[in-house]
Amino acid sequence: HDRFVFTSTTSLMISQAIRDEAGGAATWLDEDSGPIEPRNIYGVTKLAAEQLCRLAWLNDGLNCVVLRTSRFFPEEDDTHRG
Repeated sequence: HDRFVFTSTTSLMISQAIRDEAGGAATWLDEDSGPIEPRNIYGVTKLAAEQLCRLAWLNDGLNCVVLRTSRFFPEEDDTHRG
C-alpha cells in the first residue's frame, strides 16, 4: 500500500487548563491547540502511534495522515470528578 490513515484522538489536545474550566462548555480545537498533554495511557499510546506514522513517512515515504477525531458517542469523561 502507498498510503495510510491513522485515527488518533483530540484528547491529546485537551490541556489541563481546558479540563479545569467549569461549566462543561464546548471548546474549539484546531492545529493551534496545545500543548500536547496525554492524560492517560490511551493518550500516550496514541501519541506514540502518531510518531510512528511520522517515521514511516520520513524513513519509507509512506503517505500518512493522522486524524484526531472527537468522541463518536456520549460517555463520561475519564477525568470527570463528580
